[in-house]
Amino acid sequence: LVDKAAKVLNNLKKGLPYENEIIFAKKKRVFDNSKVESHSAITPTYLLPKSLSSDEDIVYNAIKNRFIMQFMPIAEHEETKIITKVNNDEIKGLFTSKGKVQLVEGWKKVEKIESKDTILPLVSINEVVSIEDHKLTSHVTKPPKHHTEKTLLRVMETCGKGKDKEDEDSEEMMAAILSGYSIGTPATRAETIKKLKDVGYIATQNKNLICTELGIKLVETFPIKELFDLEFTGRLEKTLSDIEKQKFSKRDFLNTIFEFTTTGVEKIKKEQEVIINEVTREKKQIEVLGKCPVCGSGVIEGQKGFGCSNWKNGCKFVIWKNDKFLALMKKKPTKTMVKTLLKNGVVTVKGLTSKKGNKFDAKMKYEKNADNEYFNWKMEFTK
Repeated sequence: LVDKAAKVLNNLKKGLPYENEIIFAKKKRVFDNSKVESHSAITPTYLLPKSLSSDEDIVYNAIKNRFIMQFMPIAEHEETKIITKVNNDEIKGLFTSKGKVQLVEGWKKVEKIESKDTILPLVSINEVVSIEDHKLTSHVTKPPKHHTEKTLLRVMETCGKGKDKEDEDSEEMMAAILSGYSIGTPATRAETIKKLKDVGYIATQNKNLICTELGIKLVETFPIKELFDLEFTGRLEKTLSDIEKQKFSKRDFLNTIFEFTTTGVEKIKKEQEVIINEVTREKKQIEVLGKCPVCGSGVIEGQKGFGCSNWKNGCKFVIWKNDKFLALMKKKPTKTMVKTLLKNGVVTVKGLTSKKGNKFDAKMKYEKNADNEYFNWKMEFTK
């Protein structure tokens, strides 16, 4: 792809204010066959686009700018650290000021990336400086923020590498992702969080993910602490990635896993049993809605309909919740409606809808067919 990259770069750099700084070179940092796995980096095409939508333009420029940056001078800055002592023996301690001075803008020109660091003045050793301003402030430490689904997915992706960095794309974090140091794959991470919610180890509170009492008890009581260790899990994933690249043998990995599993199971066997969650089921009181018109047994509500409690002995009386006849008139049978029907043999149903969309009321009966054991609705209109 070297020749292609050179031609594309030549097309893209024409007319740019920093055109003379863009120099094509076959550098190992850019062209390295040993680093290519599934496919090479995404590059712009020979053709310069003429009509892109706003979203397409954002994507195109992101790829184009990153491509151009590879062939620009490196950005150089000077790390500055000033240590100041107050000229008074009663005041102990040193004050440290850290900052940067940008010497060469380099590739940062492409997207006008400005340094977020404090820029400090140029001072000499032992120079006397005056205090321009000062203030005393009081602070209370805050606990770490709760994870959201987004931040937890990020930690799983990097196994906590670079977690103390404010910059989301810190070098340590990116190196961790590229080397396979992670928990799961993009396809399984979200599913793992969902599973933890379903089982009840974590719960959602606003956007935050909170560890439940059950989750806390599990972590506190489960004896194999390595399974809660990000470093341990990350090393396993990295080893799988290394096997794929033929840097580690499958046999050695399996031996490690067998040994860990055997030791873990033995440890669990020796540990004292601890109950962390006890489920008690209370029997629900089943409400009898009325007498079955066929056998006289109680009619009760089920998941799909209101049916005879004597169904095990063959009684087939039931009013289905998704009854097709009622559905045509945009109605579903309710508990109150069934109670009245069983008591009086007839029920007034209000707010039925005709085929033309008109609302009407009607008296309804649910009567057994003469020639079979099934029931049908009969309707009388109320004036």
